Amino acid sequence: MKTKFFLIVSLVIFLLLGVVIIGAWKMGWFRPPVSEETEEIPAREIGIDKDMEESIFKKMLENPQEPPASLVTVNENGQNVYNGQAIEDLLHKGSENMEAEDYVILLQLVQGMTEAYADGTVATDFEAIRQLILRGYNGAYLTPVMANLCTLYKVWVEDYVVAPQSSVIFNRRQTEEQKTLGEQLEQEMFKTSLLDGILMNDNEIYQNKNANSQDTPEINILYEPGEYIFDDYHIVQIGNKAMKIYSFRNGAYSTINGVREKKLKDLPLDEAEKKRKNEELWELQDIAYAYDLAATLAVSEECNIQMVSCINETELEIRARAYATDMHEEMGKPEYQNVTGSDLKAQLAAGDQAQIDTYRTWWSKYRQSYENYKRDLRKVLSSYKGFSSKLLEDLTPAQIGELDKKLKDPNYTLNLSDVP
Repeated sequence: MKTKFFLIVSLVIFLLLGVVIIGAWKMGWFRPPVSEETEEIPAREIGIDKDMEESIFKKMLENPQEPPASLVTVNENGQNVYNGQAIEDLLHKGSENMEAEDYVILLQLVQGMTEAYADGTVATDFEAIRQLILRGYNGAYLTPVMANLCTLYKVWVEDYVVAPQSSVIFNRRQTEEQKTLGEQLEQEMFKTSLLDGILMNDNEIYQNKNANSQDTPEINILYEPGEYIFDDYHIVQIGNKAMKIYSFRNGAYSTINGVREKKLKDLPLDEAEKKRKNEELWELQDIAYAYDLAATLAVSEECNIQMVSCINETELEIRARAYATDMHEEMGKPEYQNVTGSDLKAQLAAGDQAQIDTYRTWWSKYRQSYENYKRDLRKVLSSYKGFSSKLLEDLTPAQIGELDKKLKDPNYTLNLSDVP
């Protein structure tokens, strides 16, 4: 009897122990803790095919630039009121389920995140864009839709907003209306750099797999006045990391040079990596100088730089014509004789490294040819009746082309008034 009793007790104890062990296993008591190194990185598919991208921009050009009332309304004080949950739902939508219209709505939303004041000045609505960024995170990483929005907005602003009106930015004698428009364009570039910087930070932590939390990072945007008048910037704090956003710079190369000289030495890199990074920044600085790029810049803690650029079309046309003349007449390369500013711009956009390097080499070594050519263009312009009050910088690229024809052929009949 005792044997039977002990057998039953043993079975009960065994069953209880089994239940406890299984429960403990399920609760993770016997598993190693998940370390930062083994934390699972979510798989993402980022990118939009060309046809859809073209459809998005076509709709942006055709549609009124206002997002639907389901996302934003205007209160009695004329201020935008954003529906945060509806915006978050759209940003967290599966990228495979996104339609062109969805991205159009998001682009319109960002475009409206500016504040216009009675004196004509325009400023970024920092709180609105901060909230947008916050809602674009899924844990430590951007959602694919948010990442795509950052990429699309950069293309939209550079190619469709700024490029067609870039002459306004570089006009030294702006009217009040042009000044306001110029400020609007610069704010669009600034907002784009904010998104570009957020995307660059996301790419860094995703590639390095160094995110240490599945929580959405806190986002703060702070202004930092610089030691000198053009040395100020905004800091975008993303969790425990920071991104510097430099506002519109006519000489983007000087900002890049400052980063290369002051920040690179403090990076925790070995000498080979520092050399590679130095060469990378030198090349970017050289390109900004050779193409006279005006830009806003996002600079990460790892000294990576993203530019939202704007090209002075007239200045680039002058450089291109000088380059073409010099390469053809002085260096015996007839294939360069018809190079224009549009050609240089297209080569840069396409990443045609061979042509980019050829032009950069010419600019760094033979800039006196450019100075001489520009002096000769001014002489032609000063002798043209009706345009004596205009500066060379006031002309359009097409008018620079006309001056070039007159310079090369004194018998050419010049008529700048008929050239747009």
